[in-house]
Amino acid sequence: MKPAQSSRPVESAPEWHGPSAVMLAPESVDAVARRVVELLAEQSAPLPAGGLVDAATVARALGVSRATVYEHAAALGARQLGTGARPRLRFDLQEARDLWASREAGGRSQGEDRPVNAGRRPGRRAARSGRSADLLPIGQSRRAR
Repeated sequence: MKPAQSSRPVESAPEWHGPSAVMLAPESVDAVARRVVELLAEQSAPLPAGGLVDAATVARALGVSRATVYEHAAALGARQLGTGARPRLRFDLQEARDLWASREAGGRSQGEDRPVNAGRRPGRRAARSGRSADLLPIGQSRRAR
């Protein structure tokens, strides 16, 4: 494909644009352009057709973040690899797509999609209704005690 021609005349001598101006040879510009194309091709690589894939691949296919995939791993048909404290998760991509589509079509009515402690911050206990310890008075001067 041939680049569009500019209607401006080409200057024979380049202008000086300050101390940060860099002149590149046409070969260097072509090399940079080729590398940009390679990087863009890697980002838009076709998704695998079969087999198990990682959470990043599922996230890219569903248009969500990796964190969302991990939050909904069970609902997306995750398979654990290994038995350690944090086993790796792999997904069947087509199954994950189908499950995600049915989840979106059905709304958020499925109970397993909600985290167990939804609405609470981790590590916090629910407030107790009865107090077993006396509280310190607030707003009283030291002399009134």
